[in-house]
Amino acid sequence: MLFVFDYEKAWDWSTLSYEGLWTFDGMVRHIFFNGFHPVIPWLAFLLVGMILGRQDMGLATVRRRVFIWGASIAIAAELVSWLLIHTLSLAAIPLDQATIIAFVGTGPMPPMPLYMLAGAGTACAVIAASIAIGMRYGETAWIHPLVAAGQLALTLYVAHVVVGMGLLQIFGRLENQTLLFAVLTSGLFCIAGVTFANFWQKRYKRGPLEAILRAVTFNPRGSTPI
Repeated sequence: MLFVFDYEKAWDWSTLSYEGLWTFDGMVRHIFFNGFHPVIPWLAFLLVGMILGRQDMGLATVRRRVFIWGASIAIAAELVSWLLIHTLSLAAIPLDQATIIAFVGTGPMPPMPLYMLAGAGTACAVIAASIAIGMRYGETAWIHPLVAAGQLALTLYVAHVVVGMGLLQIFGRLENQTLLFAVLTSGLFCIAGVTFANFWQKRYKRGPLEAILRAVTFNPRGSTPI
């Protein structure tokens, strides 16, 4: 698709704005091809997640296998990317540095194969490690707030865009900030998110968006919500 269609169409990379987003053509192109998280190739992450979800992660051997394979694939993808970038940059080929990085880098835009391998591998390793930590320290007090946050994952994910980035946009601090500012603001949002999740869980069984999603999800064998 990248070789057939214009990936940069409608993008202003200096401001990360997308021209014609709310038109039919622009919306379809953004959702399926060149948006922040397009269906192609993000569907691959969904399929990896479905495969991972079918594994018995309660078994230490399975967790260890998922972690080792995930970490190995991620590291290999990063090493191959680094080697290709340096090799092609020194070779006498008619490609500039930015184009080389776009094709064989591990950045998310455009989401090329090495990025997909590095991202999926990292995710599998982190999930396996997180489950192992949770099973080992699940009864300790420090992990309970994180459990509540995990149960409101959808709500917090949407909130980090609508609330977190929205507030930064309002105050004109969304772009061109220092690394320290980015770390502090993201850390502040994490603390606020965990605090909110624990407050909410004491009063309600499910998060706001989780409850809505569950209400509109129907059992294939009946008409009642799952």
